[in-house]
Amino acid sequence: MQSYEKPLPKAATGIVVRPYRGSFQAIVFLGNEIAELHWDAVSSFSLGQRISVVGCLACARRPVYEPVTDSIYFIDASSILRLDSQNFVSPVVVGEDMRALAADGAGTLYVALSTRIAKVSVAHVPRSGPATGCVLVEAANSTAPPETAWSSLSYDFASGVLLAATRHAVYRGHPGTRLEMVAGSSSRPQSSIFGAPASARADGCGSDATFDDITGILCDGDGRLYIADGTALREMSSPGYHVHTLVANCVGVSARLCGNAYLAILPSGWLAVPADSTIKMLGPGFKPLPLSKQGASRLGPGLPPLPVPLSEMAKYLLASPGGGGTEAGGSGSSGGHDGGPGASPVLTIRVGDRAFVAHRALLADRCEFFKRLLAREGFAESGADEMALPEADPDVFGLLLGWVYWGVLEVPDHLLRPTAELAGRLLMPGVCAELQERLLAAVTPATAVGDLLWAERHSMTGLVSELKGFFARRLGEVVAAAPDALDELTRESPALAAELFRAVGRTLGGGGGGGGAEADAEASRRGAARGRSWRARAAAEVPGF
Repeated sequence: MQSYEKPLPKAATGIVVRPYRGSFQAIVFLGNEIAELHWDAVSSFSLGQRISVVGCLACARRPVYEPVTDSIYFIDASSILRLDSQNFVSPVVVGEDMRALAADGAGTLYVALSTRIAKVSVAHVPRSGPATGCVLVEAANSTAPPETAWSSLSYDFASGVLLAATRHAVYRGHPGTRLEMVAGSSSRPQSSIFGAPASARADGCGSDATFDDITGILCDGDGRLYIADGTALREMSSPGYHVHTLVANCVGVSARLCGNAYLAILPSGWLAVPADSTIKMLGPGFKPLPLSKQGASRLGPGLPPLPVPLSEMAKYLLASPGGGGTEAGGSGSSGGHDGGPGASPVLTIRVGDRAFVAHRALLADRCEFFKRLLAREGFAESGADEMALPEADPDVFGLLLGWVYWGVLEVPDHLLRPTAELAGRLLMPGVCAELQERLLAAVTPATAVGDLLWAERHSMTGLVSELKGFFARRLGEVVAAAPDALDELTRESPALAAELFRAVGRTLGGGGGGGGAEADAEASRRGAARGRSWRARAAAEVPGF
């Protein structure tokens, strides 16, 4: 693991990453001001200019990015404030003894309040302007163990669980369920050398692992938890909850003294660790957090808002078998698509060895494939209550059905490709475009060629264009990370390989030996322009079922 260190004008109080102009922006919080962190290459980790905000920052700390509202939320004194995409600061909610924040990616913030955890729903908040109508509500089963207090929070997007830490233990559980201790102990193990206090830190699984003083935690995109423990950076993997020390002296002394360590993973795969008045960079190889939007705001153009409001669910849940009798089951926008006079309001969909039961009207509203199927002459009149998708993966279909009902795409990285494929077959262009965006955000030099070949096979031309640019700009890293990938590329798609090497030649030939930087800058500008337009094109380019 490589390590770099950069000075700061004063101690950082948080680092966060947000989508920005077709790419990403890393922001360092410095108490009463914020600044951009440049991270394009190892040699260019540096603090940029201060970012002007509309509003006041006093002691801003613990920022998290929340994708439904495309905003950064942070703690300032005894309040939660929001920094929206236009850099407008507004208050969200007031509380007491706020210690940490975590966002679930679906419109809910979790707040550590000393001995308990509260939550705030922000899904209804407009994406810009004042954040009004938010209420702090105590989360169920969230009380800290006796004689302890919560010090840190994080959210595991890979498994949908909340993680919380006291000074000497890590807890996890699905929101609303009791948090269970998975590593450490409820009190600090006694350890001394000749009567003087010594580090209680020890690696191990579950309760065999011991912690010195946890001041910050961060879960990465694969579910690994990074823990600031005293001055050490440690990692906990699951299942098994094995804790081991990555770097013994990494976290600054001031972070330990004030009880706040701020960790962030940059899109480049580097872990940023503020240490006193410096930032330490460790990497590469850390998995960035997903910045994909969850909920209504992440849908493609022309798609209805999600999740389904409770007032609207009655239309689907109460639809009568005869298609009449009640307004809910009668002629709605989708009432003509849910079968003939004898049809059930639900449809059984067999996928592999599993069967899914879903409401016809909701399927027709949210998925063009089912809308066409249920309206097709013959199928509609037959009153058939079952169909099959024989070549689909049941786990993948279940993820898409969750989106149909609740507007949430909880897709782990290893299922991004098959989920995007099935979304394309089911004529869900907004979902497919979102998944392509996640694939692009997750690409690494080691996966670039495989992702590119896959995207070309499935005619995802917008994604192919973006991946070509990635390949051309980072050819050296691609070759180093996957030396056999070029053989695979030329074997699988000679025409694509030729295009790529022409693009590499253009990138490297910008002006002789001294033109590389200008070529990189021009490539970045072209990439940003493509990033603004490809998602709009993606919906029209998804292949049919």
